[in-house]
Amino acid sequence: MSETVPAIAAFLEGVRSGEWQGVERHYHPHVFFKGTVPQWYFTLRGSQDVVAKMGDWFPHESEVSDIHVMTAADGAVVEFERRWQRPSGEEVGVRQAHVFRLDDDGRIREQHGHCAGIWDAATFQEAQRALTAS
Repeated sequence: MSETVPAIAAFLEGVRSGEWQGVERHYHPHVFFKGTVPQWYFTLRGSQDVVAKMGDWFPHESEVSDIHVMTAADGAVVEFERRWQRPSGEEVGVRQAHVFRLDDDGRIREQHGHCAGIWDAATFQEAQRALTAS
């Protein structure tokens, strides 16, 4: 479904590939970003700052799974899981949800990113056990 919304497809490809060059064109120049992460909340304004933050959050190629995209007339909600290996070999990952509001040209005008924090393999296993137990 994200393929039908080019800005959302570009965001997800950046999350997967770590490549953010060219994604800025999918953001409105005055985009507003709200980030909610464990014990921290922040805001950004402007496509350059938002794309730079996405590059900080998603700097390299990784495995992206459990992707859910729910579109609406003026945006979308995207959930996903992203996993990668640290230089030490430890597998870690995140679960995130992003709420997007698009302008009339299909560019991201507002983005709210919610991150559950970086999880280690044991945390992912515990989350999977809880999911299968319900």
